[in-house]
Amino acid sequence: MKRIIAVLLTLMMALSLTACSGDDNAKVAGTWKWNCDMTEMFQEGVNQGAGMDLSTDATMEMVFVLKLNEDGTYTLNVDRDALKTSLQTYIDALIPAAVEMIYQQLEDQGMNRADIDEAMAAEGVTVEEYVQQMMDASIDVDQMMDGLADENESGYFRAAKGKLYLSDKADTFSDDSCAEYTLSGGTMQWTGGSYELFDNLDDLHVELPVQWVKQ
Repeated sequence: MKRIIAVLLTLMMALSLTACSGDDNAKVAGTWKWNCDMTEMFQEGVNQGAGMDLSTDATMEMVFVLKLNEDGTYTLNVDRDALKTSLQTYIDALIPAAVEMIYQQLEDQGMNRADIDEAMAAEGVTVEEYVQQMMDASIDVDQMMDGLADENESGYFRAAKGKLYLSDKADTFSDDSCAEYTLSGGTMQWTGGSYELFDNLDDLHVELPVQWVKQ
C-alpha cells in the first residue's frame, strides 16, 4: 500500500510540475486591439507635403488587431476601415486650419479677405475648395489603404513565463521574436522584448508599453 501511495504521489508531483511549466496560451487567447496614436508622425508628414505648419486637436490612430487562437495560431493586421475613418476625420479637421493660414499669409501681403475670395472665385474655386484639392493631391487615402492590403502577419504563438513568442513555424520559438507582457483584467501590456514591431516604435513616435485591449 505504501508503495502504491508513493507512486501516486510521484505521479501527482510530475503532473504538477508539468502544469507549472506549461504554456499560458489559454490566458492570452482571444482578439486584442491596440490603438496606436500616430498623430505626431502623420502631422509631420502632412506639414512637409503641404509646405505648411498646420495643427489640429484631432488625433490620427492606427488600430492593430491581434488574434491569438486557441489552436496556437495567430494573425496580426491593421483595421483598414478604422484607419480610413480616422485618416479622413483628421484630414477634414486640418482643412479649417489650412484655410485660416492661407488667409493670414495673403493678408500679410496686403490683401483683405474680400480680395482673396474674389481672386479665388476668378479661378473657379473657394479657398476651402483649393485647400481640399491640395489635401487630396498630397494625401491619397485609397492608395494608402491599398498599400495595407498585404500587410497581414500570421503564424504560431506560445505564451510562457511572461513572454509571448511569435513564429512562422509551429515548433520553433525564440527569444529573438517575443514580447514581454503583463496581464491585468482585459488589458495586455507589451513592456519590452525583441519583436520586430518594437523596432518601428521610434518611427511611429510611440513609447512602451504597448497596450492591447481584449475585445
